[in-house]
Amino acid sequence: MSSPVFMFPGQTSRYPEIIEKLTTYDTHCADILQKASDILSRDLAQHYSAANPAIFGRNRDVQLGVFLANHMHLTLLERTGIRSDWCWGSASANIITWYISAH
Repeated sequence: MSSPVFMFPGQTSRYPEIIEKLTTYDTHCADILQKASDILSRDLAQHYSAANPAIFGRNRDVQLGVFLANHMHLTLLERTGIRSDWCWGSASANIITWYISAH
């Protein structure tokens, strides 16, 4: 039997240091960021550096940051053994992250 997992880190995803903190905390998070950088052909570690004044300058940068932070949070939860077959979230990034992890 699985339990629901409620994830609403959208606001913390706009915290400029969140990506740096997550990638420093866990190497799997750093791997996620590197894979996304490779796919998008962008240096996302540099872009999501707290020193970048344009970190959230465009809406797509906000959306990507929210997605990455959600995916990293979910990865950390799954590594502790927490999995969910259901998703309830307020943002598309929450739903996309759940879909990717469930399939």
